[in-house]
Amino acid sequence: MKKIDLFLQTIIYKAIEDLSDASVHYLIHAKYFFYDIQMHDYEPIHLNKNSIKRVELLNDGFKCKMMLDGQEKDDIFSIVIPFHLIRSVSRFYRSEFKNEETLFSKA
Repeated sequence: MKKIDLFLQTIIYKAIEDLSDASVHYLIHAKYFFYDIQMHDYEPIHLNKNSIKRVELLNDGFKCKMMLDGQEKDDIFSIVIPFHLIRSVSRFYRSEFKNEETLFSKA
């Protein structure tokens, strides 16, 4: 069983709570699973009220239903993000990703 980073878990729970506010944006770099295939490198995931359709918490991570380009409502896909494969989490209050607030960074 993998160790769970409670600090990271708290940050993710806050990010999920913030999905109700369209002015808050999160950028997570993780090796996530896309169509059951794990990404080989840390890839960015943009979490925002307008990009996420549904979030499901799992024992060791979370699952998101996201829009592919943020515009087409029919282009929805699922990704699974295990907590132990998250490298960093940043928060922004503008969609231009300026004034980054790094909340978590794994060495």
